[in-house]
Amino acid sequence: MMTILPAACRPLATALLPLALAPWLCGQCASSNQSAGPFAGAPFVFSTVDETVFSTLLKCTGFEEAAEVTEPGRPDIDIARVLAEKVGAFPGPGIDALSFGMDVLLVDDLGVVDVPPGRWGALTFSVTEAATGTSGVVADEVGSPDGAAGDVFSYVFPGSVLSPFGGVVHRAQDASEFWPSGTPVTDLDALDLHGPLWLMDELLFSALKDGRFFVYFSVSNNALGEVPPGWFGPKGPSGASILCMEWSPDTEQWGDPVELYSHEDLGLDIDEDVDALAVDLSGGEPKLLLSTAGPARDQLLVAFPSRDGAAALVVYKSRSGRPVWESLGLQGGDDIDAICDIDPTLADDARFSGGGHRLAGLHPMRFAMGWPVAEDRLGLPVALHASAFVQCIFKDNALQATGSGWPSGVPGTGFAMALLEVPPPTPVLVPLSPIFARSPTPVFCGDPQTARLPLDSAAARALRLSNVAIYLHWVATDGGPIVTSYPLRVHL
Repeated sequence: MMTILPAACRPLATALLPLALAPWLCGQCASSNQSAGPFAGAPFVFSTVDETVFSTLLKCTGFEEAAEVTEPGRPDIDIARVLAEKVGAFPGPGIDALSFGMDVLLVDDLGVVDVPPGRWGALTFSVTEAATGTSGVVADEVGSPDGAAGDVFSYVFPGSVLSPFGGVVHRAQDASEFWPSGTPVTDLDALDLHGPLWLMDELLFSALKDGRFFVYFSVSNNALGEVPPGWFGPKGPSGASILCMEWSPDTEQWGDPVELYSHEDLGLDIDEDVDALAVDLSGGEPKLLLSTAGPARDQLLVAFPSRDGAAALVVYKSRSGRPVWESLGLQGGDDIDAICDIDPTLADDARFSGGGHRLAGLHPMRFAMGWPVAEDRLGLPVALHASAFVQCIFKDNALQATGSGWPSGVPGTGFAMALLEVPPPTPVLVPLSPIFARSPTPVFCGDPQTARLPLDSAAARALRLSNVAIYLHWVATDGGPIVTSYPLRVHL
């Protein structure tokens, strides 16, 4: 039997009624136009195509504007500005592709998606302004007023334990939900969801700082004239080569870029451009997921730089033999220009194995986000969207949960609430938020609302020490039945 604790000991029906307030579906929005899926409102680092001001921006958890950020004592994530300073000219060469080196590629030796039992993997991506899509979310966004090029999309691989979303493409964040005000929406040109880990709470950061900090990137062929030739190896400068910098905690500076892999190491031609990149050096054979500019090659390729010849570069495919890019709802001529590959379940990660830290060997994303699970824990129909991520430390040392949508999708009165479930032996539901009233004029489609669990609270500290998973729920009603989201499993 599950116990409902205060919110001042209201009867269950009254306590759940307010749940609907979590600003979900605004009446004018179709449910397909909401940001949704496990990465809705996720924090990420990105660069844009703006040849007057190249910058790398941080979008923290939730629905808020991105900004240039430098946090004392933490690695500087404004990589575009760092490169401009190193070449001594602004706006500098800019970044064509970006990875903070914490990606996880679930592929076999042939580049075929391979999700092990009990694991889950996802791909986040963006497309260029010329992309049209075939059908589904990307094609819908292409036809929207601000297009699709500034949006972030997500795709969970079939076979993942994240079964509610396996094989589904979501819009994780619309450009209107995070683009800096007063700045025209342009092409989101590089993307990484792991960089914000460097700017989260001390427990997560301490797990990272036992190791070393790297950033991997490419520079387009059009900008090679601005780059010192010494950054590249003997094969010569190329937009298809991957450069690397290491952060020094002692000097709080990035070292000079060096070539990690030449274009030849990746099986590419010298005049090609790598314009999307995910780097997996978690152990064993190094592997990279990449996309090159233009339609000459398949849009998603897996590179094994330790191999020679044709084996070094293969098409990223599903078990059926279908290229992954087709499953994203893209056409052959569409161009992917930003990617990040994610698996929070990885438990034997060489990148995070040092220092005797209690999180050693575990990918820190495991503790930075909630996982939607297909479990009927409340006995309510699922009709809402929910996600949860740790917030940037300089904003709020908390886990922030976001809920959106309304049961009916029709304008009217509604209430919503977030609940925290502490699992057996005696499951208990605790209100995590006040009761939200539905807004008649929501700012964003789905009227997203947020709740927070302070990570420096006594309850959070006890949960962290116990290493027990908890569950977060959003519940809502707008005059009809009470509905919920898929539960979010959280490891603090």
